[in-house]
This record gives sequence, structure tokens and C-alpha cells, in this order.
Amino acid sequence: VSNWPTYLRVFTEALSGHRVELNGYSELAPGIWCGQDVEIAECARIVGPALIGSGCKIEDDATVIGPAMLGERCRMSTGSWMIRAVALPGSSFLLDITRILSNEA
Repeated sequence: VSNWPTYLRVFTEALSGHRVELNGYSELAPGIWCGQDVEIAECARIVGPALIGSGCKIEDDATVIGPAMLGERCRMSTGSWMIRAVALPGSSFLLDITRILSNEA
């Protein structure tokens, strides 16, 4: 894969069409694949296709909209979001600053 748009297209097709073998991952819901020891809060929102690496933690009101991939040990804090992105292993997403500003007004 030579560029970002091509990567996203191939990634989406692979997860949506189940054409790849994802060793060590289980399908949590259609198009949402999780590694081992993943913590997903009940109030988190995930729209596939999404691949969530082992040891990831997704807190309350965090949102993932695919195609998306979280590498191992990523953390999405309360209220954070990612849309059509790839997070490297160990990445952290913090609270969306627009929520902080709107709550202070």
C-alpha cells in the first residue's frame, strides 16, 4: 500500500469483508475486532470497521468511528474521539477541548 487513502480503503475492505485472518483478535460486533485484555466502557461508542489492539482502554463517552485502528495499549480518555485514523501503539487520546470550552461558557 503506497498512500494513506489506499491504506484506508484496503483496511476497510479487509475488516468489512472478513477476508483476512486476525490471529489473537475476536469480533466484538460486526466489523469491530478486539485483541486481548481490552477494556471498553459501556458508554463508549465504536462504529466499525475498527481494529482495537490488545491492552487498549476506551473510557466512557469516547468515540471511535472507522475505519480506525488502535495499536496495542492505546488509551482513549472520557469524551475523546478519533475518526478514520490509525493510532500507534501506546497512544493516548485526551478529552475533546471543545467540550471543556462549552462547559465553561
